[in-house]
Amino acid sequence: MQASTKFQEWAEANAAPLTQGEKLPWPDSLGHPNQQGFKVSRMAEARRGKVRDWVRPAQSKSRFHVWEFSDGRLVIHWDRFDPAQGRAIEHLFFESRVFKTLFWAGLALTTFAFITQD
Repeated sequence: MQASTKFQEWAEANAAPLTQGEKLPWPDSLGHPNQQGFKVSRMAEARRGKVRDWVRPAQSKSRFHVWEFSDGRLVIHWDRFDPAQGRAIEHLFFESRVFKTLFWAGLALTTFAFITQD
């Protein structure tokens, strides 16, 4: 069985939790993500202990995303929007921690300014 076929079968068997936003441990049975068609991503958010990001395009301009941590752990999740397939704005707005943080901070500051005005 080809490596990418093994991953595809695993992804299909785990589609429900992945599409619901769960982050799953990368299965040892698949070897390293680079053996399953994943490529290193140069654009990724910093996360404590994370040393590398691996991505693989999926259908509907989405992607699979693996976080590699310094302790050797690999964690996979599904991004609904793949920036490399023309979905950068959607990815930023809906899946980026940076944008969510800025949004909530902006909302808090706006609310504070509204409440404290004369």
